[in-house]
Amino acid sequence: MSLKVTPPLRKGRGFKRNDNFLSLFFGINKEASVEALKTFEEKIAVAVEKVKILKKEKNSLEKRVEELQDALRLKDMEIERLTLEKSAVKNQIENLLNELESIDIK
Repeated sequence: MSLKVTPPLRKGRGFKRNDNFLSLFFGINKEASVEALKTFEEKIAVAVEKVKILKKEKNSLEKRVEELQDALRLKDMEIERLTLEKSAVKNQIENLLNELESIDIK
């Protein structure tokens, strides 16, 4: 059994990129391929613009989330302060009631 060795391709040999290349491999002519590339380029441009818009929206929404988180922290702090104040007022009222009981007014 013998193996056939093919010589390496020399410069200039092989497929030449010409009008027949696209039609041979893709079944389209040069005009159709140019039109297809233009359409593809337009779709890419639209996609790039959509990505830019979405990035702006994302940044805007992230900023809004941070603002809302800050507002939530402030409300939590206010709730904590009011809870402590409520507890203090409750203790004062209980102390006043205990004093009134101890005076035992008849």
